[in-house]
Amino acid sequence: MKTTAKRRGGVTVVRLIGELDHAAAPKLAKELDQYLNNAEIQELRLDLKDLTMMDSSGIGVLMGRYKRMKAKGGVVSVCHMNKSIEKVMQLSGLFQILKRADGKRGQVG
Repeated sequence: MKTTAKRRGGVTVVRLIGELDHAAAPKLAKELDQYLNNAEIQELRLDLKDLTMMDSSGIGVLMGRYKRMKAKGGVVSVCHMNKSIEKVMQLSGLFQILKRADGKRGQVG
């Protein structure tokens, strides 16, 4: 898995590229935590356009970052996911806690 990051004011946008599985999850969690350590970050936005697969380890990474951001008064949002990733997020309940930054409703259907 690869990532790219851009900061826009209090928003850090991280683009996830590839597969978020048990092998990639620990490295990604550490990388995202480095961004969250910045006190100025109010929103961590995950651009999932190029994320091709996410397993339960990936769900755990997203939930962990949500908890960290919530504790500091911030939010985690997601955008640009494909249908497969959207379905995983729906079934896991992530849309109940994560903000959608692409203007779509949290629950589909």
